[in-house]
Amino acid sequence: MELRDYLAALRRRWLTWAVIFAVSVGTALVAIQTLPRSYQATAQIFVGTTSESTSGFQFVAQRVKSYPDIAESPAVLRPVIDALGLEQSFEEIRRSVSASNPVDTTRVEIAVTSEDPEQAAAVSNSVAERFAETVVDLEKGASEVSPVTLTVTSPATVPTSPVSPVPHLLLALGVVFGLCVGAAVAILRDHTDSTLHTEEQIRRAWGPGGSDLTVLAPASGSARHSRLIGRPAALLARHLQLLAERQPVRVLLLSAGGADAGPRRLATDVANELREAGTSAVVVAAQPDAQPSAPAGQAPLGERLDRVRLSTRTALAPLSDLRLYAGRDAAVVIVVRAGHMHAAELPEIRRMLDALGIEPLSVVLLPARGRRALGVRQTPRGPGDVPLERLTGDRPALEEPVTARA
Repeated sequence: MELRDYLAALRRRWLTWAVIFAVSVGTALVAIQTLPRSYQATAQIFVGTTSESTSGFQFVAQRVKSYPDIAESPAVLRPVIDALGLEQSFEEIRRSVSASNPVDTTRVEIAVTSEDPEQAAAVSNSVAERFAETVVDLEKGASEVSPVTLTVTSPATVPTSPVSPVPHLLLALGVVFGLCVGAAVAILRDHTDSTLHTEEQIRRAWGPGGSDLTVLAPASGSARHSRLIGRPAALLARHLQLLAERQPVRVLLLSAGGADAGPRRLATDVANELREAGTSAVVVAAQPDAQPSAPAGQAPLGERLDRVRLSTRTALAPLSDLRLYAGRDAAVVIVVRAGHMHAAELPEIRRMLDALGIEPLSVVLLPARGRRALGVRQTPRGPGDVPLERLTGDRPALEEPVTARA
């Protein structure tokens, strides 16, 4: 797949992408509001030496690396729990305390995390004081003087902002996750979709000779505004106009099936295009010999010679009905609604038409439902146009004849 294929897949599956993105961002916002807030207070302790010699500084530099473990020992934490009257157990306090020795320093930092900012500061300062006393006692050994001194140089203060959750970090994570996962799911869903969406997919599903197949698809980009190539209905109308110059032509718009008003709308729009171009056209019922009723005040249409007579039918229709369009004065146009016809249905329609001796004039690709129909008109353009409410009711698609402009 090329980049344009991925972009086309994302455009077709934008709803999937948007839903996953919205769920991801919504989850992040909920997490920001509901997750418990944790505060962290840090106290700093400087470790010095009682000796002025170089060996004393080297001794401290070597020993200070092992001091952080002492801050988390029972010798330090149990007296703190008792002194502050904490309700938490030793293991809970131990998990909330962390000590570290920054690289190339003789400093020890005591950090305490708690949901209560005041408790975090109190525990951090208490641990720092008890830690300093414990280290001095341990370094004394049998002598009365400890080779090191520990001083709390920066007592912990009550934190004003939580360290977790971090709103902007969670929100950014939700946005990135939603975009990436949403795009991946949308592309995967489109890749596993067996329905037809593009002109290339139609040619591939058609099989041998697909490259020579005439496919009328909605134009993309700024070309969709072109009156010449912007709408498949206008293109199909010009093709039919050329056929109608030689003799009257009966046209069947054949779709796979289902309750889709697209073929009926397309037939009406093609008829209107032909009428505007000066070619008489009418939309009739399924049977090509059906006589549509004339508008009030005009001669019966059965007495007129309409150059183009359009009908709609599904591939589920009896073969006897479809065989009526095998003559030279007839043309069959396959109508494909993007995302509604499976790739396996198109070659089946082809085999059926081949068995009837019918070669389709073209394949018209209509946009998927919910998108602006680039192939058919959305509203009538004049009093003679067919009202679209006649085409979208609950009655069957071809229950009664429908006329285009008089």
